[in-house]
Amino acid sequence: MRWESLFIDLEAQLAGEERRNRASEIQDMIRVQRSRIRLVDRLEGHIGQSLILRLINSDQERGELRIVGENWISLRQGRSELVVPLGSVSAISELSTRAHLETDPANPRRRISFGSAMRAIARDRSAVVARLRSSPTDRLEVSGTLAAPGKDFLEILEHPRDEFSRHGAVSGVLVMPWESLVSLRRDAQD
Repeated sequence: MRWESLFIDLEAQLAGEERRNRASEIQDMIRVQRSRIRLVDRLEGHIGQSLILRLINSDQERGELRIVGENWISLRQGRSELVVPLGSVSAISELSTRAHLETDPANPRRRISFGSAMRAIARDRSAVVARLRSSPTDRLEVSGTLAAPGKDFLEILEHPRDEFSRHGAVSGVLVMPWESLVSLRRDAQD
């Protein structure tokens, strides 16, 4: 009997050690998998949900996540759409741990580039309000129509938001590098 209880005790210790090793391996696998998640994967798991962006100019924007691009996102805010380059985001609130991971590494999803998004908005000829990087005490906004975006810059025909970009309404042309854009707002198209 004594030998039998000794072997049972040894088997229980061995099983416990195997469980601990397996739990440790699972935790390591989870850490490795989480380390491979990109911000766009995390955001893509939240399309259609409300979130709060804290932008580099200290603004805070709440909206429904609509599109996750290559390096930008789009939020719906009532009848407006807000396009934000991810480089202009300081922090994001109201995200769960959910992510949308690539299932087929041989055939990755293609995300819309920032340039493609800007060209689509320019084709619309929608009135926009561009918020630019500026000093903490200055808030720089430009209203107008997005004209021919370049490879690394935007061109805005400046005019009052409630007017079209006709010859008499345009007060100037502003050219800015993409990096200077904090956000671009346009009214939703019906």
